[in-house]
Amino acid sequence: MRNKSETGQSQLLISFLIIAFGAAVVLATNSTINGYFSKPLNFNKIFEKEFSIEVFANTSLVIENGEKVKITLLLDNGTALPEQEIKAYLNNSQIFSGITDSEGSVEFELKESGILKAVFEGNSSLFLNPCFSEIEVKKVEENLSEENVTIPEVNLSYLTIFTDKEEYSLNETVNAFGELIFEGRRENAKANLSLEFNSSVIFSEEVEIINGSLSYSFAANLEEEGVYTLAIEALNLTNKTSFYFSLPRINATENLTQLLDINAFVFVENITKGNKTFKLVKIFGNVSFNQSLTFANIFVKVRDSKGEIIFEDRTYDKNFLFSFEFLPKHSGIYKAEVFAETEFGSISKILGFDVLKHLRLKPKIKQEKFNYELGEKIRFEILVVDEDTNELYSNASLRIFVVDPEGNLTEVDFTEDEIEKGKYYVELDTEREFRPGLYKLKVKLNYISPNPGEIEVEEEVEFAVGLISINTKKSIYHPDEIVKITMVVVDEHGYLLPNAKIKLMVTNPN
Repeated sequence: MRNKSETGQSQLLISFLIIAFGAAVVLATNSTINGYFSKPLNFNKIFEKEFSIEVFANTSLVIENGEKVKITLLLDNGTALPEQEIKAYLNNSQIFSGITDSEGSVEFELKESGILKAVFEGNSSLFLNPCFSEIEVKKVEENLSEENVTIPEVNLSYLTIFTDKEEYSLNETVNAFGELIFEGRRENAKANLSLEFNSSVIFSEEVEIINGSLSYSFAANLEEEGVYTLAIEALNLTNKTSFYFSLPRINATENLTQLLDINAFVFVENITKGNKTFKLVKIFGNVSFNQSLTFANIFVKVRDSKGEIIFEDRTYDKNFLFSFEFLPKHSGIYKAEVFAETEFGSISKILGFDVLKHLRLKPKIKQEKFNYELGEKIRFEILVVDEDTNELYSNASLRIFVVDPEGNLTEVDFTEDEIEKGKYYVELDTEREFRPGLYKLKVKLNYISPNPGEIEVEEEVEFAVGLISINTKKSIYHPDEIVKITMVVVDEHGYLLPNAKIKLMVTNPN
């Protein structure tokens, strides 16, 4: 219904004003007017003015109740109104909403009884007034007879199959259902269920039908888009159904790598081999694109807490598992870097795992010889070694003592190598504070291990000072001259030792 013309409305208004003005003139001529006009009146001029007037059309609703409820929207002149929204309420609860067709009608099924109210809320853009209509409806009871009731055949056999949806997308679950009636009875049977696409069998499985009912589900992780056929066969009965599978639509401007994901985990356990504790590390997971597994070149690189590479490997698959053993050098956070290359792009992930290394340190004392003469300088080299890796360890605390023949301890100084940390030196001068006897160099090592905590280790070596002395009357002899050598042997307490067995070796200077 269109708005009426503003020009036509103005013409009607002007006509009305002219008639009113003429009536006023006639009335004036029949009345007494005091005074006079200096100039004759001139009524030849007409004044015009346009006004906008909105006129809305009335509407009505007609409800017909048959097999379906039909509601028609009409103008007051009987013209049907298409493309308008109609709402229906049953007992004040909305049960339907629809758009009228070309005949101004909507239809829907109604199986309940009550007061049915149809409502048109109007349309201001088309200048249509709202309206409503209501009727009482009653549930129709079917008159069952041989003419309108189908009696099933006796001993009927059939097999059905259907899915819960007609269309699926990636990672949705396809739920298939069916019914088996054999010679009028619900049977237990084994059925062959197969999925076909373009005349190729995607999979075929044996499923159980229990008491005539079939239920089977599978993930819609399919590779191609199109119509798939689900076929069932049991007791020489067959049936088929189909569904459509669609792949995700990816915007060309969308970054595909945002849909890539690495799902990865790290598992670490201790393995004892002899007196050493190794770590067994397993790194496993998968690579997916848009929540579906995808093939990838997968690289892994593992670094210790100092950043040194301790393992690296690669594979090509959807799933991955890397496993290796190593003997830890350091405690701390280790990092596994997983990198994947796919047809959709590349992605990486870093996993951290904590390694607690039980330290087993031992001081190793090196000495040049066992016997030293009084006045001779003695030098010891002490190495603090990790017994698992056989490498030097620098963060340990040392105390070094000399034990004299009577068992008295004297702490001595030491120096650390400027380059090789974990290597220490002790220098003793036997010219002072030493007398002949058997001595010990004792090293006490303290360090902290993550498990069990503070540990103290001791190591000692023996050395002799002045237990054997060799002297000659002079230092230079001529050929054929007789050399007299005097040797003195004392025990660890510095007393002369009789009946000692002595072996003398003379070395030719050449």
